[in-house]
Amino acid sequence: DILGAHLGDHVIFKILNNDFSDFFEISNTSGVIKTTGKKLDRELISNVELIVAAYALGLYGTIEKVAHVIVNITVVD
Repeated sequence: DILGAHLGDHVIFKILNNDFSDFFEISNTSGVIKTTGKKLDRELISNVELIVAAYALGLYGTIEKVAHVIVNITVVD
């Protein structure tokens, strides 16, 4: 939750670190993270850490509140 955000506030999501943008994408409205279809090799990369931000927008589309979270992904065969 974004502290202080109200039910129904417009929230957009973004992955801040683009190290793995070839492999993962995020829906800017739902926050759902999914793979792009490009294969990850577990032998080379076994764990991925994504930093995700959620921005609560005000009446005129200005950013009023921000929350950050670290999403850890384990790559398996």
